[in-house]
Amino acid sequence: MTTSSASWIAAVRARESDRTDRLFDDPFARELAGERGVAMMAASERATGGENSFIPVRVRWFDDLVTSTGSWWATSPTGSARRCATTGSTLAHRHSGWAEGVFFYLTEPMIGRLLRDAASRSGPGSVFAADVIGTVGLDSPAMRPYRTWCADNGVPPPFGTDDPEALCTAGGWRVDHITAPGAPDANYGRLRDRPAGFVPGRTHLVTAEPAG
Repeated sequence: MTTSSASWIAAVRARESDRTDRLFDDPFARELAGERGVAMMAASERATGGENSFIPVRVRWFDDLVTSTGSWWATSPTGSARRCATTGSTLAHRHSGWAEGVFFYLTEPMIGRLLRDAASRSGPGSVFAADVIGTVGLDSPAMRPYRTWCADNGVPPPFGTDDPEALCTAGGWRVDHITAPGAPDANYGRLRDRPAGFVPGRTHLVTAEPAG
């Protein structure tokens, strides 16, 4: 994740933390966002026509997953933690810590190498979790300014796929759950209702375990 997008995400997290019905509380977000992050969030929402309601849901979904699996957002300095969560939104590695917003900025070959490396380093009981954007999101009006910027600056376009299970399988992971934002298990009263399970073309939230 770039420094700019990190500031923007921090601003979104800070705003969510200020809500009376907040889905999570991030006491460090406002300081991390700074004026730059707040300005970026405002500019993004002017361009896309409103708030990104998915980000708070995504954060809460990953928080709930980590709590339910007994994993931790931080790992020990020696890398001795037995469970490790690797995610497309947040990648946890037992030796190198965390990086947020990974898949969106990488090419498919890079993601494949990343997943295979994570799988090779993840023992029994490890969990992989990802949010993977689909073609509906990639082709949305909200995404066009960023795609144009990528084309104008020689940057690879944002990554997405309509087959997240195949992506995981190629990277050495076996999918055990897949759902779409807005489904009963990924809504929290914030999104338009969607059916559970796989919804062609949509962004998906996925959990998997090492295939080996």
